[in-house]
This record gives sequence, C-alpha cells and structure tokens, in this order.
Amino acid sequence: MDKCQLESFQWHTDTSVHTASTAATVQSSTVRILNGTHYVADVDTESTLRAVKNAIDNQHTFCVHPPTLKTATLESTVADDGIHFQCLSAGSNGKPKRIRRSHASWIASFKINAQAIQLSNKDSYALVGRTSHSLALYAALEAAFVGADIHALTDLRPDRQLQAIIHLTSSILYTTPSQLRQLCMGADALKTTATSVRHIYSGGGKLDLPTKQHAATVFPNARLQEFYGASETSFISLSDEHTPINSVGKLYPGVELEIDNGELWVKSPYLFEGYVNTAHTAANWRDGFVSVGEVGHLDAAGYLFLAGRQSRRVNIADHLVYPESIEKLLNAHSDVRACAVVPVSDAKRGQILVAMVEAEQSNELDKALLGLMRKRFGNLIAPRTIFFVEQLPTLPSGKPNLVQIENHFRPS
Repeated sequence: MDKCQLESFQWHTDTSVHTASTAATVQSSTVRILNGTHYVADVDTESTLRAVKNAIDNQHTFCVHPPTLKTATLESTVADDGIHFQCLSAGSNGKPKRIRRSHASWIASFKINAQAIQLSNKDSYALVGRTSHSLALYAALEAAFVGADIHALTDLRPDRQLQAIIHLTSSILYTTPSQLRQLCMGADALKTTATSVRHIYSGGGKLDLPTKQHAATVFPNARLQEFYGASETSFISLSDEHTPINSVGKLYPGVELEIDNGELWVKSPYLFEGYVNTAHTAANWRDGFVSVGEVGHLDAAGYLFLAGRQSRRVNIADHLVYPESIEKLLNAHSDVRACAVVPVSDAKRGQILVAMVEAEQSNELDKALLGLMRKRFGNLIAPRTIFFVEQLPTLPSGKPNLVQIENHFRPS
C-alpha cells in the first residue's frame, strides 16, 4: 500500500467549533466503540465533532448517523484500520446506504479546493446541515484539515442561521440548493446580507437560476460554484463563470468520465470503496469506473448536463420521463420553496405523475404551475395534480423524502 493510500485525517490545532453563542475547542471524549468502530449519533453538531475527533486521534473507524437509526442496526465486522470511515448516502429512494471510503479519497479533494480558492486557517465554515449527511461532514473535515474554524448552526432555523453567519463572520459555505434557498428567504425577512461569505459550494441537487440570482444579492462578496457528485463518487463536476444555465459544470480535476448509452461512468481518486452492507447494489463497478445510474451528456465545450437517475425514470404514456426535469422547472418558480414529483398508479395509463409543492396555496399559483408544466411537457406527461404543503417531508440531508411522499399518494 503506497503512501497516498495510507494518508489519514488530522485535526488541525487551529480549528475550533463555534455555535451561535459559544466557542469551544473540540477535545477528545469517550464514546462507545463497537467492533472497532465509533458509532456516533448526530444529536448535536458540537458533540458529534468531538466524537469524530476522538476517533481520528485514536486512529479508529467512525460512522456518523442520524439518531433515528438504532446503533444495533449499524454494527458490522468491517476491519478497523484507522484510514477508513463510513458516511451515509442521502437515501432519497429508501434507507440511507452506509458507504465505506478511505480518508485519502476526501483529502485528495481537500487539497484541490484549498489551492483553488486559497483556503487557510483564516477561514471559517458555516455548517447548516447535519453532519450525518456527507456534505456537512465533508465541510467539517475540510475545515479541520486546513485549520479553519467551524460554525455549528445545524439546530437553528434558516433566518437564525443567517444571523449567526453574519455575527460569526463565516466565510465558507457548503449547502444544498434547498438550504441555500431557505437562507436567502431568511435574509429577505431580516432585510440583511452576509458580506463575510466569500465562497459557496452548492451540491446535492440542481441549483435553479432564481436561487442563484437571489444568493448573489444575499451573499454579495461570494463566488457561488455548483458541483455535481454522489456520496459514492464525491466530486464529479464543478461550475465556472461560463457554465450554461442547465449544466452542472466541467469535470472536476482528476475525474475521468465515460458515457455508455447515456449512463455516466466515473473514475477518480475520490471514489468510495464499497457499501458496508454488501446487499446494496445502487452503484456498479466496471474496469475501475463506477456508475450510480445517472444519465447525461457532455456538450462540445465539455460542460456536463444531467437528465436524471435511472432509478427515478418512469414510463408515462409510452414516454420515458425523468421527474427531476419537472422538479427543476417547478423549483425555478419564485413562489416555490421546494418540490418533489413522484409517480402514482393509474387505472388507464399505468402511471401518472403528481407534484408535492412547498408553497403558499392559492388557485392562481395552482393554475400557473399546472400551465407551466403542461406547456413544457405536454398534457400527457405533466403532473395532473399539485398538492401544496407548508413543509416538504425531508431526509437528514435536506433532500425530499421521496418514499414518504410517494406513500402519501398511495391508497390507504
């Protein structure tokens, strides 16, 4: 095993973890260890990071999970070598999958990001998502790697998170599009901006143009870059100032991409090593390349465009439809905070689509959104019904809980 493979996380001595009102250096603490692995329930971010640091200091494997998952269901006999850890997939279509990856697979991109945007111990990272989601965990460990402070804001509502970002002068932000949208709405309510943020990475879903434009006013000094990846692959692509509206950017440094009948196959230093539970088959391997079932294409300039996941593709009136394309259209509407489009059984057509939308319900908005979808996708494919909710059911990652949403529309 070469030196790169043996590289492991180190917690920088300059890194402190702050909440909105307190500051404390994260020290090692005693946590329960099962089968050589620290199983850490993500109850609050500060104690979670303390437990993660303890695992890193003691060169043990660690696994951060939502408190709703029972530790007994997480136990395994995976070898504890101190250079691997476990994170969870978003789990949009079911239970989150436990992913095993090497420390080096994330450290490789820490180094690229540090050089690309000049990260240093003068920076501070605001965590707005739970560390049981790989995006927030990645941000926390990248901060610790470069010696930046960590601002743990997970348990605050979005407007309070925005206030804390301003108060603590956070400079780096990793968010999902939904989280960024909520922060921007919080800023509107407070009539304020966050001038300390200098860089925003947005991933975990397609960033719509209205949210991108809104973020430019709320974070006037920030460069906003959209990235595409998966828990199994980490970074695949990254946007630049010339990225077309519907693209997710060009390939991230070190990434090789093959496209086979529209399916994306990726090879890079950032790939996972496998699922802890070998029964999971969401990702497929082939000659060192991995696919998570995403479909897309590259244009002549090398920009990547996504159609959607094969696992979500449905047949509507003999047309193959990716619900993500309809969600993208709905999310671009200024009155829509979040949405999900799911299939339901239909006696005539086999399946039809319905939409759950997080927005203030009105006849005008209902007609406007239905008209928008029918104009773009036609009467046969466009969702027949919109169900308005105050808050969309979500996963710890912040993504819509598609299983719960589909169950809502199933006959009781």
